[in-house]
Amino acid sequence: MKVLLLQSKPFLPVVDGGNEASRALTKELLELNYEMEILTFSSEKHPFQRKEFEGKEWTKLTINNIPINLQTNVSGALSAMLKGNSYNLSRFTHSDWIKKIQDMETNFDLVIIDSLYAGQEIELIKRKFSKAKSVFRTHNVESHLWRIQADNETSFLRKKYLEILANQLEKREKKILHQVDLILSISEIDRNMFHNWGMKNIHLLPYFPDISDSIPESISPDFFFIGSMNWQPNILAHDDLVNSILPKLFELNKEMKMRFAGGHQDQLNKSDSSKIEYHGFIDDKVKFMKESGIILAPIKTGSGVRIKLLEAIALGVPCVTTPKGAEGIEIKHGEGIFIAQNDEEFVHFATQLHQNEDLRREMGKKAQENLRKWKTQYNLKDIFEQNL
Repeated sequence: MKVLLLQSKPFLPVVDGGNEASRALTKELLELNYEMEILTFSSEKHPFQRKEFEGKEWTKLTINNIPINLQTNVSGALSAMLKGNSYNLSRFTHSDWIKKIQDMETNFDLVIIDSLYAGQEIELIKRKFSKAKSVFRTHNVESHLWRIQADNETSFLRKKYLEILANQLEKREKKILHQVDLILSISEIDRNMFHNWGMKNIHLLPYFPDISDSIPESISPDFFFIGSMNWQPNILAHDDLVNSILPKLFELNKEMKMRFAGGHQDQLNKSDSSKIEYHGFIDDKVKFMKESGIILAPIKTGSGVRIKLLEAIALGVPCVTTPKGAEGIEIKHGEGIFIAQNDEEFVHFATQLHQNEDLRREMGKKAQENLRKWKTQYNLKDIFEQNL
């Protein structure tokens, strides 16, 4: 099987959830022994670093990289808006990318578009590789994320502009998705949204991190949150923790500590409490999560799944989250994670874990076991054979 994998950014180094989801997909495709070629964009935010792909597991890959400038351009944004085009997607229209696709001579059996922004040239892809089946791997519903930003915006003018962006993006998102042979949705919630849009061949393929064979010998009673702070749901989660949840927890126990990790923390309204630490981007996220205790994730908006939450669960880290944070994670409340319906429950479950190390270890172990059971339900090769 010859596969062309189109990605909007290099999956290495892993600096955010999108990178990690793409890394996991690429690894799974390689394990099926497919002959793979990757075409990816790169940018200042996500530069292409050849040395990152020199590891043994990636030696079979052929990777082509197209540098692109994704910095916001006011004139470009206005031009796209006036033409009724999605500015979010139009930034991914690039002559070098188009030429690279046009010049490809390989007769691919399968073209996989990994995220919406790699599918801007879907019409060209369908013409060029007319005999290949096309698969779209969604990380979330992109236009829905922008609609959430518009709903949360307080400035009238900015709110209206974000609503226009969301509408234009949704129009193009629907058009792209309608042209592929198979959609691999990362969560059941997203799959239902695509179904309501009239999409037909949609299959659920959750993201699964590498699951650790053990849990930490001793789990700290402290708390942490990890995630990039240029994503609105993470910013709102930080604010909810700092302004509502943590003050109640600190009242119960003066020894508690909270750590925030993740890039772009300059965008936060940081707390000046001595009990709260800001670590910025963490090079070794596995080490950080294993040593930092209990993950608190009061996520209340967003789409897709919380990648960092799943990674923590796979390491045996105990977790407290919300129904929105648990979306796309097929682990029931009390069977490895605590799912709080409100701030009072959130504080209650966090306190229970803080006070009881046996409970922390029990929850971490249960989460890993249930994650393994859930993973056995999905086989990418079977999905392709049954749906294409």
